[in-house]
Amino acid sequence: KNESYLYSPMAAEKMLKRTMDQYELGRIYFQNNTSATKMYNFVLRSYSKMHKGGKTAMERSLALLDDMKQRYDQSGRLIARPDDFSFGLVLRTISNSGTKDAFIQAESILKLMGKFGLMPREKHYLAAMRAFLLSANQNDIDPASVESILDVVKQRYKDDMSVKPNAAIYSACVSAYAKSNSSKSSQKAVLLLEELKTLYEETGDPDFRPDNVMYGAVLDSISKNGTEESVNQSMQI
Repeated sequence: KNESYLYSPMAAEKMLKRTMDQYELGRIYFQNNTSATKMYNFVLRSYSKMHKGGKTAMERSLALLDDMKQRYDQSGRLIARPDDFSFGLVLRTISNSGTKDAFIQAESILKLMGKFGLMPREKHYLAAMRAFLLSANQNDIDPASVESILDVVKQRYKDDMSVKPNAAIYSACVSAYAKSNSSKSSQKAVLLLEELKTLYEETGDPDFRPDNVMYGAVLDSISKNGTEESVNQSMQI
């Protein structure tokens, strides 16, 4: 059953490889330089939709991205250049994989984007944060790893407003603290909620408005404290 589930993306990948090999032999030509990138993205998209693809889907997506880089260099940087969409698809597949090294892989992808003159957007940062949340065991949780991504987004917003530390990104960070066994996790979660509420009050931007996911994550973090103070915090929220 698992093999049949993988068949369609792998079949598309084989067809892609044959096409690219024919191009290198001079037997086919592309109408424009983006054609190869679009073909790669089609296959990457197939893997990104495989929520049960696990490690196999992640490895295939990373291999495709490596192949894109090689063909891009070999062509004199004419074809198969990974674009914003390519990286987003790879990050989504990594996030869905649930593997132990998913977050490390995601961080490397964020760094790789810069080598192609691309700056990560909100969706890229969020996918990396979710890779951490879906792959880490509760005992292995280090919320600081996720918060470091939030800090990058906040700094970029402060510098040029090129990205926003929106409610979804804050919620992912709070969720990391909610999964943590740290005694300070509830305090940190509340501070992040207050920080986001302040952003919303100062700007009126709906992207900064705390949503049910955010409040749920904060309450989850507080409930783990099990103290009278935590109960009072829950009532205030």
